[in-house]
Amino acid sequence: METKPDFLKPSEASLALKISRSRLYEALQRGEIPSVIIAGLKRIPRRWIDEQVRSALANYAETDDAGKGPR
Repeated sequence: METKPDFLKPSEASLALKISRSRLYEALQRGEIPSVIIAGLKRIPRRWIDEQVRSALANYAETDDAGKGPR
């Protein structure tokens, strides 16, 4: 079984979040996405990304098929 890294490079995080790297860096600058510096390199916690995906899926499940409101 493959282990997932605890922290992602910005390029990996942008792929996981399905956003461009420039949008990711803008969100990092605004403090919307948490990051840490490890050995001088910016990294994004995988746990935060996983939580965002779970939250988005939960919100999707609470809306109707057209995305117009609660079920």
